[in-house]
Amino acid sequence: MNSPRLWTDTASICAPVHMYPEVNGAYSSAQVLARHARAAILYETFSGNHTNRIFFTRSPLLILIFRGTRRITTLEQNHFTLYENHFALLPPGLYFTSGTVPDADHPLEQFVFSFDDRSLERYLSGHRIGMACKHPADIFLCASGSTLQLLTDSLWQFFRSHPEPASGRLLSSKLLEVLRVIQACDPGKTFSDWLYRTMRFRRRNLEQTILANYRRGLSVSDLALLTGRSESVFRRDFKMRFDTTPGQWIRRCRLEKARFLLDRHSLPLEEVALLTGFQNIGHLKQSFRRYFGRTPDPNRQVDAQP
Repeated sequence: MNSPRLWTDTASICAPVHMYPEVNGAYSSAQVLARHARAAILYETFSGNHTNRIFFTRSPLLILIFRGTRRITTLEQNHFTLYENHFALLPPGLYFTSGTVPDADHPLEQFVFSFDDRSLERYLSGHRIGMACKHPADIFLCASGSTLQLLTDSLWQFFRSHPEPASGRLLSSKLLEVLRVIQACDPGKTFSDWLYRTMRFRRRNLEQTILANYRRGLSVSDLALLTGRSESVFRRDFKMRFDTTPGQWIRRCRLEKARFLLDRHSLPLEEVALLTGFQNIGHLKQSFRRYFGRTPDPNRQVDAQP
């Protein structure tokens, strides 16, 4: 089965994945203004030239660019450019690469809002959903407008002056306010339709998505998000297609691939662990011995199948 080249080459599989909304200092200088579970408001700056960094969204995200330009490429090879004073809304389960446009004078500055289910349900319950967005794009793009920028400034001031952890109810109410301002910024009035359809009906081909991504070290719940399914529906659909559980299938595929790389290519254990999604050499050795009944040996030369 053919898979997008960007997502199946060795470099992309080996590269670390930034799981939004978690903070990773290796990618940016981030300040957490507020967080409760997966609801969060972050301020990030990126210095220098960042290309082809890999990200995965575990919850719906709003990225608001205050300064600079950011480019995004999705799993389906759709390309988006985020300019200064524009925002992008990303659905959960979106796997994408991203790079910044270098600027010698200023780093990229952005705010990231991670939405919880409470704020989304409250917003959608108050809006009539039509048929204006039958085939929603991967990402919703729009100019931010002065209202959203003023609201972001006020949230910055509010949470900076209240350093104690925000309650879930307080943060959810602030995120609901952001959603309502986004709706007001949308000249085409399709935002609510896009949000509803991407939250409810964003499904990808299960087999193609799993075959392209099982080596990336994603959890079963992450893979469910990536295919656009709840974890329970994902497990049911997976069982019907592969006649086994996702965890057992992924473990078997990773180990079969590890054996092929070791027996046919004599790759070092460190590289094999990276290429097959194992956390470290110890994890690979333990799993390999349990499954095959022998210790992985890079110097073993036999005819093996991938």
